[in-house]
Amino acid sequence: MKTISENTLGFYNDQGIFTIPAKQYDTGRVFKFNIIDSCESMDLTDCNAYIRILKADGTQFQGNDCTQIADSSTILVDTSIGSGNQILSAPGINRCELHITDQNYTAVTTWNFNIQVEPRVHDGNHIISSDNWDELDRFSETAEKTIANAEECMDRSQAQTAQCEAATELCNTATQSANDASNHAHTAAAAAENVNITCTKDENSFILRITDRNGTSVESQNLIGDTPAFQIGSVTTGEEGSQAAVSLTGTMKQPVLNFIIPRGDTGSIENVTINDVPLSDQNSFEQLGLHTMTIEETLNILRQEVL
Repeated sequence: MKTISENTLGFYNDQGIFTIPAKQYDTGRVFKFNIIDSCESMDLTDCNAYIRILKADGTQFQGNDCTQIADSSTILVDTSIGSGNQILSAPGINRCELHITDQNYTAVTTWNFNIQVEPRVHDGNHIISSDNWDELDRFSETAEKTIANAEECMDRSQAQTAQCEAATELCNTATQSANDASNHAHTAAAAAENVNITCTKDENSFILRITDRNGTSVESQNLIGDTPAFQIGSVTTGEEGSQAAVSLTGTMKQPVLNFIIPRGDTGSIENVTINDVPLSDQNSFEQLGLHTMTIEETLNILRQEVL
């Protein structure tokens, strides 16, 4: 259960700064402020609100989390929310300021009022009054360190992101190169499959057909020529002891073979006389022609006969 203390704040307050009574440590109290501008409710749409308090014990307090705009013209300060339990912790006159800002936290207006905090008659387990400004300073210092760490982490993250993007770009380039190479390989393989060589042959000729990778065919016909007609040219006796030789002249259709045949050794017959040659009768002798030959000629004829 909460106790609501309803009040009205305007730009022009003829009664001066008013005082709101409250009991120390009442953390169930809600201060409700109806905001008036020229006797009409002020439009607080898109505005922010917070309360600042200089407490009777000298400590200061700023409540953002416990202050909220309830509707278009009403502000609530709730001692049960967030740091609101500090509002009534110090007995005495607590000087308060209610601040209104726009969305950019630019000050729009401020109202002053007091809260008279009546002390408790006993000192039990209660909230000890503290200086909210010190807490804000510590929070601000912690926040600044947190922001600095976050910015450092963001810088490292951005650097790592840039490195990842560069690595990704390299991978994409390598992948594209690999894909291009693969496509070229597939194209070359497909073109290679189009290459074809065929050959047809009959008795006198054959046809060779070659098809390249672009599908263009070339034919060669009648690759078998006429049968050559060999002829014997010159036959020459070479010197005794030389090597035999054959040379080719003429044309492809009518080649001519020329031979060189070495001369053989001359044979000799020793100790042969006319008496060694039997002559059966006069006719044989006459047939040899010995009666008209010299002895040397006769011996030569006899040698030939013997050979």
